[in-house]
Amino acid sequence: MRTMPATIAPDTFAGLIGGDKAALHQLFDEFAPALAESADDEVHVETAAAHIVEHVFERAWQERRDFTSADGLHDWLVRETHVLSVREQVRRAGLRRFDAREVVTHAPSSAKPHAEYDVAKGWARLEHRIDLAVIDPTAASALRYEASRHGAAEHIAHVGEGPPMKLIAGGAVVLLLVGGFMFWRLHDA
Repeated sequence: MRTMPATIAPDTFAGLIGGDKAALHQLFDEFAPALAESADDEVHVETAAAHIVEHVFERAWQERRDFTSADGLHDWLVRETHVLSVREQVRRAGLRRFDAREVVTHAPSSAKPHAEYDVAKGWARLEHRIDLAVIDPTAASALRYEASRHGAAEHIAHVGEGPPMKLIAGGAVVLLLVGGFMFWRLHDA
């Protein structure tokens, strides 16, 4: 288990508050692997955990002027990662409630080995989103909108595949067949 750094260096905090992207990069390098592991322990999906951590750092950058202390930022990073992980768990539980036969396929977090979070790739994705927001806020908004649409499409596709939807579709076919047969018999008589 990766240990979370206990503190944020004062110069890193000051640089972040001042808008120094190098300070954000330093903070990301130090905290992202431990936060990704923490999110993965809660969500059990590495790609979701990576997305959560990158979103947390993107928000930290956007809200950097609101932080008054390094300890406050430290606590916020941990808390926000937890909050977004819980939201993702709830979202995924909503997907699963349509399929009662689904078997949990993840191992308990204590038994599951963690894949190493790729900090360089995560930083590249985060830096791209931050730069895009500065250059073209509309494009950044469109990127967030597209991500939400992708999540909604994933949800709709999963709902359509579940046994309840197949049962409803099968029932509708049976009703149409019976209704058609009865109409034919009554119309023929």
